[in-house]
Amino acid sequence: MSKISYWHCMPVNLISGPVLVPDPKYSDTDFLPGYKWLENHIGYFPLFMAAGNEDQAPYNAGYNNQWRVVLSSRYCKEKKRVVAISRRAKGDVLNFAMFRFDKLPEVCCFLDSSWWSVGVLTPHLNHEVPRESEVRSVLKRSWSHARWLREIRNDKISAELVVPKLDLRDAAEVWVRNKKAKAHLEKLGFKNVQVRRIPVEAPWY
Repeated sequence: MSKISYWHCMPVNLISGPVLVPDPKYSDTDFLPGYKWLENHIGYFPLFMAAGNEDQAPYNAGYNNQWRVVLSSRYCKEKKRVVAISRRAKGDVLNFAMFRFDKLPEVCCFLDSSWWSVGVLTPHLNHEVPRESEVRSVLKRSWSHARWLREIRNDKISAELVVPKLDLRDAAEVWVRNKKAKAHLEKLGFKNVQVRRIPVEAPWY
């Protein structure tokens, strides 16, 4: 695997200042209990970042979703193919910027993405308390940062990074969907802004 970086994706119109601090009042209400649970375990309300290389992480961060037309689909037995259930409305265009950081933040915590979804978010959605065994699987307290990075580099785990805040000025690179967004971010003072489009589907699908 190529170099590991840390990525955060957000709507361009929400970028108002250089330092991003997560606010619970803007969180999805369905997921907020899970975020609060995590805050109690790590000591701060989480801001999520994807961890990985350039081929994988932009998809995990959601940067590709701004070009997605089919929002949901299912397999139709009668037609023997996948059919679209929901499509994005015409004119409903998302505009995301994605920030790439090459240095591991000073304050951060890694999560096992799969166990986070299955072991924490799903129980909270069902109004249940995560079991202690699942907590251990999510946080892997015994792992050092070096161990996490080794597992990610060897493609043995899908991981996320959570931080208490993020200084967007520290980004090594910023990706945007078009020249208009590029000009807007450059006007805000951001450097190394690039127009980068990626396929809607991840390359391993």
